[in-house]
Amino acid sequence: MKADCVYCFRTLSTKARFNIFEHLKKSGEKTTVSSLVKLTVLRQPTVTFHLKELAKRRLVRRYKAGRNVYYQTHKNCRNCPLFAY
Repeated sequence: MKADCVYCFRTLSTKARFNIFEHLKKSGEKTTVSSLVKLTVLRQPTVTFHLKELAKRRLVRRYKAGRNVYYQTHKNCRNCPLFAY
């Protein structure tokens, strides 16, 4: 396990971020912010804030298509324990 793992785990220590990350990981598909809002029962600005924090750690990637913004998990290191099943 790399030293960077500490920062990834710290980022996921917030329950909302962990739930968002787990949903994205399980779905394996690009998911819209509005879908994540419905899933988490949080307000859109709150979900967007948590997604930006996950993106800073490169745990998720952001895709924009027109007015929609999609997020998908991103494995940023080869032996990442977050993606072990």
